[in-house]
Amino acid sequence: FHEARELLNSGKKEEAAMALRALTSKCEECFGSGSKLNYFSFRNPFEYHLYRMLYPGQSNIERAPYDFAMYCTIYGYTLVELNKLDEAVEALEQAIRFNPVSCDVRFELAEVYKLKREPDKLLAVIKDMFPIASSTYALSRIYADLGFYAIAVHDYDAAVCFFYESLVYNNHPGVQAELVNLRGLMGHDIEPPTRKQVLAAFAQYELPAGPSEDLIRLALVLAQTAVQDEELKLAAYFYSIAYDLTREPEIKKQI
Repeated sequence: FHEARELLNSGKKEEAAMALRALTSKCEECFGSGSKLNYFSFRNPFEYHLYRMLYPGQSNIERAPYDFAMYCTIYGYTLVELNKLDEAVEALEQAIRFNPVSCDVRFELAEVYKLKREPDKLLAVIKDMFPIASSTYALSRIYADLGFYAIAVHDYDAAVCFFYESLVYNNHPGVQAELVNLRGLMGHDIEPPTRKQVLAAFAQYELPAGPSEDLIRLALVLAQTAVQDEELKLAAYFYSIAYDLTREPEIKKQI
């Protein structure tokens, strides 16, 4: 893996792709779908518990010895750089198998579908991220991607709503730039949408507005359990997830 990173840093993308292909193939061969155990590359305790909540019937869960999801994601990114988009999709889907609750992997997959101009598949990826978005940063990116989707299907009014909702969670200059671009497409100035208009845009695509209530409850339950077990640093970590998504003063007091 380190060899592949050095090749990438040196601009040797083809050689890096070959090294990463060999590495990810070995990961799949030894720890993939053919294994008796289900190996995952969860990056933190919350991802593990989130997976258990979303996939309650899964058994034989085992921690992968290395971050295979990251290896596959970097391989997918490298393939995108080489304009091998179909192969990139395969690599990123492999990354998702190793970590189904990572928004980061799915953001990369969303970028590929933007490049491939496949808005239906882009929307499907976006929808999959709503239950696993555990930060305001993730929510902001999801809503920005929704804005890109809405532009792709020429629903400019919805795009305005989604971009403004993205700015609520993270005032990113890239989203501001997209609103300027959108103003050019619409041919007139853009007014900030009302809350009613934003909610209607989400309802139009059968999407929830705001963070997952189930995810927030999970973070709070885990935090309270950690307090009972006198694992205060762990409790603060879980409380910080809930606070980031809610901004509730009472939760902040627990951190």
